[in-house]
Amino acid sequence: MFRMGISFFLLWVRVPIQSEVGLCIYYCIVYFLFVAFSSILEVPYGSLTTRLTRSCLAVALLSVTMILITAFGTKERVRPIEEENKITVWESLKAAFKNPPLMFAIAMYTLTITGFEVSNFMLMYFLNYGLHVNGDVTFVMIAYFGISFCTLPLWNTLAQKLNKTLAYAIALGGLIAVRVLMLFLPDGVNAIYIWLFMGASGFFFSGAQTLPWAIVPDSLEYDEYKTGHRHEGVFYALMATIRGAMVSIMLPCMLLIMENFGFVSGAATQPESASMAIRLIYTLVPILLFAATIILTRIYPLPKERFEQIKAELEKRKEVQD
Repeated sequence: MFRMGISFFLLWVRVPIQSEVGLCIYYCIVYFLFVAFSSILEVPYGSLTTRLTRSCLAVALLSVTMILITAFGTKERVRPIEEENKITVWESLKAAFKNPPLMFAIAMYTLTITGFEVSNFMLMYFLNYGLHVNGDVTFVMIAYFGISFCTLPLWNTLAQKLNKTLAYAIALGGLIAVRVLMLFLPDGVNAIYIWLFMGASGFFFSGAQTLPWAIVPDSLEYDEYKTGHRHEGVFYALMATIRGAMVSIMLPCMLLIMENFGFVSGAATQPESASMAIRLIYTLVPILLFAATIILTRIYPLPKERFEQIKAELEKRKEVQD
């Protein structure tokens, strides 16, 4: 955590580097370190998710409680040390790459999160230079995250009534529709429209952000069914590493694209080419990432019926062991 804090601090330090290329290299390195250290912190915490409960609704409720209550109010189911020692990291990695549902889940999660990171990174540029709407974005973010928070139970219910991948695809389809409409917003649009579109984004973001975490545990059940073990620690580490690498590559690329289209850092006004590039990056890049994810949800190799069969088989195995 200490290293993550230092790397986060260095992201905001004004360094005495005059060259824009030098600054880009410096912040790319520091951002990569921040993502790496934060991944190290997130992996053990994230790997606890599948051990908290088998109920998706219970996980959703726990996720919105205060962090301290979660930390002091949950207990991990611990296996005997002898069993854990039999599983090496290499064996877990081999199990991961032989687990098609996990590979699909990691790909879907990485594409979706990268789309969110690009959107969040580009939001201020989009408002100030793409739409030429200046001012405080506090209320915009309140609409975005507030609606996202309030609609979590709705997406959980939808995932239960349909299935997780279909609900996931619906959420991503909604985000794509909102981004298409935002691409054609006129310059200087009234702030009320910004709030409406960001509120709609928050609604669909709620499903697209949480449902991947509901899909990943299914691959762990598949893993246990195939191998007799659960390799969640390495699985989540692999997931966080791939996500961190993808984001650390994409965000600097966005800056380079903007610069190639004439964007001048710190300038009050930007050329039309830069403004159009910002509009396209904010809208089309997430659209392409979300569209690719939708395709993966439609060919996901662990349908609901098969997953239920696997769960039933695992329950029978436990009954025999008991």
